[in-house]
This record gives sequence, structure tokens and C-alpha cells, in this order.
Amino acid sequence: MDWIGHTNEDGDQQKLIDHLNNVSKLAGEFSAKFGMRNIGEINGNFHDVGKYSPEFQERVRGGTNRVDHSTAGAQLTKALYDFGNITDLLISLPIMSHHSGLCDLGSSGDTPDSPTFRARMKRKNLSNYGAYQSEVKKISLDTNQIKEVLDKLDQSSSETERYLYMATLTRLLYSSLVDADFLDTEAFMSRGKIKRKNGDAIVEIYEAVKEKLDKKGWLKEASLATLNGRRSHILRTAMEKGKNTDPGYFRLTVPTGGGKTISSLMFALEHAKRNRMAHIIYVVPYTTIIEQNADVFREFAGERNVLEHHSNYEFQEDEYGLMMRLASENWDIPIIVTTSVQFFESFYSNRSSSCRKNHNLVNSVFVFDEAQKFPVNYLSPCLNMIHELVDYFGCSAVFCTATQPALDNYLNNFKVVEEICPSVQNQFDFFQRTTYENLGIFSSDALVDRLEKEHCAMCIVNTRKIAQDLYKSLKDKVPEEILFHLSTTMHKADREKTLEMIRSRLKNGQKVILIATSLVEAGVDLDFDTVFRQMAGLDSIIQAGGRSNREGKRNKEDSKTYIFELEGAKSASSQKMEIEITKSLFKKGIDCNDPDAATVYFHELYDLKRSLDCKDILKKEENYQLKTIGKEFKLIEEDSSLIVIPNEENKDAIARMQSKYGTKDDLKMIQRYSVSMPHQRIKQFYNLGKIKPMEAITNLFILMDQEAYDENIGLLLENDEGGNAIFW
Repeated sequence: MDWIGHTNEDGDQQKLIDHLNNVSKLAGEFSAKFGMRNIGEINGNFHDVGKYSPEFQERVRGGTNRVDHSTAGAQLTKALYDFGNITDLLISLPIMSHHSGLCDLGSSGDTPDSPTFRARMKRKNLSNYGAYQSEVKKISLDTNQIKEVLDKLDQSSSETERYLYMATLTRLLYSSLVDADFLDTEAFMSRGKIKRKNGDAIVEIYEAVKEKLDKKGWLKEASLATLNGRRSHILRTAMEKGKNTDPGYFRLTVPTGGGKTISSLMFALEHAKRNRMAHIIYVVPYTTIIEQNADVFREFAGERNVLEHHSNYEFQEDEYGLMMRLASENWDIPIIVTTSVQFFESFYSNRSSSCRKNHNLVNSVFVFDEAQKFPVNYLSPCLNMIHELVDYFGCSAVFCTATQPALDNYLNNFKVVEEICPSVQNQFDFFQRTTYENLGIFSSDALVDRLEKEHCAMCIVNTRKIAQDLYKSLKDKVPEEILFHLSTTMHKADREKTLEMIRSRLKNGQKVILIATSLVEAGVDLDFDTVFRQMAGLDSIIQAGGRSNREGKRNKEDSKTYIFELEGAKSASSQKMEIEITKSLFKKGIDCNDPDAATVYFHELYDLKRSLDCKDILKKEENYQLKTIGKEFKLIEEDSSLIVIPNEENKDAIARMQSKYGTKDDLKMIQRYSVSMPHQRIKQFYNLGKIKPMEAITNLFILMDQEAYDENIGLLLENDEGGNAIFW
């Protein structure tokens, strides 16, 4: 009898033993990156032995019966390789989980009908898969690998540290197995038509980028009294540091305008080249930064070497788009630019599709751009992930920002964090472009009067509703062509059009007044004479100041960043603590131009936060509650949906999507003219008859009331706490 693993749509059959051999080889290669080749091979070799049952063979030939083949592999490997909890976690649990997702370890008291690992190991009514012995050969367990694990556990500083290391190793072995399983299954089911391309080697990318920098003259020494000379100095210092350091923790503290993006890229390339690291992964909080950084990296490193991965990105329907879409599944590409959501949630996920990429985190350089935006309520589990990967799995972490968070005290047992460009104070003194002044409390009318008199000013407020109200008040007092608004109540097409008009007027020296939310505080290169910032967290205020005299064309004294409190405005619940700390620091006379100001602020913020692990993720990780963590670790707590704004450009795409004949290009078109709103707001709009669900697509609504959207300010809001442009 032929034992079949898969049948494709043409009726071709893949022998089960061929699938097991292929997955064993691939999983071994993936696991070898962290010294676990033998265990990876064992996991691949036995993951589908439960398919040797007559019941499964009936199913693979067209039957409909359900067969639990994963538990069979787990129970068999427990019998063959029993080193207690170590082999349970590193072999049997990944095999058991390879279809259903990482399961909770459970306890000895769990009954067989429970979904935990301990419970399923007690199940007795599995189909007879004994025929595996006719084809599958036992792979000897390399006890040296087990000894290496035991040695690391012995060297751990605490019991907690031991548990967390084992949980991370389990996650990486699981990732290696499920990615190998996906890839071999994909190759057979597609009849070999899907060809994955992995980009160039890091050394080749480094040489190409360096050549382009040389041609631009960015590596030449120049006077430190000039802006370009200072940027070149920072870049060359970062490169020198990269080529002379072993993996570890690094900090790149560069003022706004100092060339942080290219300097961090060249540090990472030099460092990866020296230490034979495979990937550079940029982790950023804003989609605006992702798009901007990815464009820069594609220009210098070549588009085939750069993956832009976030939920707003749509892959093109061409060869390059297919290559990038496939790479997004497992991050097998040299440079990845992604969100904090993708990075942290994939690691703590239990779903096989999300976990595939985790083994490619090993031997990588992580660059955390705008590191001050780490999610405070999940700071401890996020830092734990970084700690595990850096200290045990050959990675490096670069915390990159102009406003460094005070992470040192929270990197428990971590190595020293090295500064890439040590002359931080000197750099900040040179790049000071604005003078900060706290104006105190302003009424709305007083603020409008003040803004009306400005020639080139931006005012950043804390909520989208305040931004809309302020715009409406100014609209009655200033010519329409000089007044602009930017927030996430506007769809992407209108935001882009508005930015283009603003940049044109700024370039021509024409009068501009912009009302915005924190959308513009990072990743949007604008340069105003004067910035007004509603009282917020100190890091946001400093980021806002970076938009005043950005290019240094004016004296610092003539370029002001004003901080104000708006009379009668309620602070969003998520901002109250940050605002109170900032107000307290202003009373103490803190200087926003001092590079230590942000560190002081974050020290106080982290000390006052009741929890840096709001869901007790690390305690659950110690107990191997891996499925539970996958459900609970969500950096975005509030669910949202898209509201499509119909117009002449997208009406045909909407019609095709509603008729179920829409394409990916149609969906991309619709997303370009959509606004994301929390479900509470969606419910309000729906009850008022302003929107209706789009047929055939979940979480997508069509705006029915055309007067509810204004191209200048977006969806009209009654009240709103939203304002942050963070996309984790």
C-alpha cells in the first residue's frame, strides 16, 4: 500500500515518506541556525506519522472523517525520546501543535478531553498508525544538544530565566517545523511552480549601498560646522562602530535632522557583515515611517532585498509583488521593515501562519526606530523577547531615536547598552533648531487669534475632534488656501493631496497654517517657522519641535515651539499620566533640548505605570501557556473597521467588490479611500444611518451620508479621543 501525504488538485499524490523526509531536512536546516539541527530533523521526521492510519489514508483519498494525527506524533516521540520536560517542550509539543497552533502545556490533572498538551498526551483512542514502522526510520537523538540546553539552564540566573529560555527555544523549534511543513506542502501542491527568491547576501548589499553613498559624497569628511559635515560624521562613526562590535545591545541617539535612517542602516550592514548575521529587521510604530524608510532602503539596497510588511501594504500582482508576498510569510529576505504589531505579536502568537517567520529572527540585527514608542503596558514582555533573542540566539538590538526611553533599568540581566555615536551632547547642541516655551492655558479663541497672526505655523493637538473644531474656527478668519488639516479622519488620498499642497507652499515661502494630530510627529518631513503643541508626553513635544526649523535655515531663537494647555479640553484616558508627568517636569524647569530630558521623563513614566505587563504575559510564559498568550498578547486592544468614502475614482471598484468579482487591485483602491474607525464609532455611524456594511467583505463599510465626509478634515466627528498616529 502506498502511504499518501497530500493530493493536489490534479490528483497527483505525494508519498508520505517523501513529505516527512523533506520536512525533516528543512526543519533541521532552519533549527541549525540556533544549534538544534538534530532536534529539528526529529520533529520533521515524526510530525505526520499519525497519517499512517487507515482512517487518514481514507481521508486523503477523498474521505470526510477527521483524524487527530498530530497527537499521535507527540505520543510516539515521547516514547522514543523521553528526557522528561526538555523533550516534551522541544519535540513532542511542537509536533502536537503543528496544525492546531501552539497549545498550553497544562497540568498533570488535565483530563484527556482538554486541549492542553498534558491532556492530549493521555488520549488512548487514536487511530492505529503502527504502519509508520515500515517506512520511517528513527533518528538518534544527539544528547550533546540536550547537554547544551541543560548547561544554559544551569547558567541561568534564576528559575524564571530558565523557564523563559525554554519557552523561547520551544517557539523557535515550532517555527522551524511549521515553516518547513508549509514550504514542502506548497512546493508539491503548486507542482513546483512557486519559486521563492531570497534576495542578495548581506555582503553584496553592503557593497552596493556603500558605492551609492560614495557617489553621493555622503562619506566624505567635511567641516563639522556644516549640517552635511555633521551628518557625514555621524554616518562614518556608526559604520566604524558596526564593523568593530560583537552582537549585543546598542543605542543610536541622533537628533532630528541628523541622518538617523541611513546611519542606522549602515551600522546594521557593517555589524551584520562582521558577525555573519542573516537579516536586518526594522521595527517601527508608524506606517508613515515604514513607507518612508522602506523607500529609502529600496533606493540604496535594491527593491528585491527589502520587504515592507504591514497590514496597509498591498503587494502588486507581478513577479516582484509575488516575491514580496511570499517573503512576508516567513521573512526569508535580507531587510525587513515592519510594525511593532507584526514583530512582537508574531513572536508571542500561537498560530502557525504567524509563527513561521520566527526562526528567521535568529542571527538578525533589530533596529527599533522611534524606540520611545514601545507599548508601555507590554514593555516587560517586549523587552523579554529582545533579551532572549540577543543573549541566546545571536541577535543584536539597536534602540534608535532622538528621545531615548529609559530602558536600561528594565533590561534585567542584560548586557551593557553601547552608544553608537558617543558625542550625544555635542550632536544635540549642534542640531538645536528651536526654542521651547510653555505658554500655559489658552482658550480656543485665544489660540485661534494667535495662529491667525502666524506666517508659517503648525499646531498639533491631542484628538481628532479638537483638530476639526480648531480648523473650523480658523476657517472663518483666514483665507481657505492657507489653512490645512491633517489627521487619520482623512483617507490616504486626501492626506497625500494635502501634504503635496503644504510642501508646495512651504517651498515657495507662502503662508501656511496647519492643524494636525500626532500623525505628523514622525515620518512626515515638514519644516515650519513655528510649532504649537498641545500639552502631551514630553517625547511627543520634542518630536513636534523637530518640525520647527528642521533644515536649520533660521536662528534657533527665531524658531519657536510653543506648548499650551487648551482650556476645557479633556485629556484622552491614554494620555493623562504622560501629560501630568510632563507638566511636573516643566515646573521643575526641564529643558527639552537636553538629550537627557526624555530619559528623565521615561524614568518617571515607567515608575508610575502600575504595570509594564498588563496581561501577566511573562508569568504565563513561565507556565508555558502558549495558546493563552497568543490570544491575550494584543498591542492594539481596540478593534476597528474601515469606512469607504465613495467617489468617482473608486465607484467601479466598489461595485465589483460588492458583486464578488473584485480583484486585489480593487481592494487596494478601496483601502486608499478608506478611514479606520473603532467599533464603538462604527456602531454610532451605523445607528445614525450614515454607513452600511459592504456585502461579501467583513469589517468594511460604505459611507452613505456624503455630507459626513469633508475632503479637508475627513469624517466629521461629534466627540473623539483618537489622535495618535501609532500603528503597532
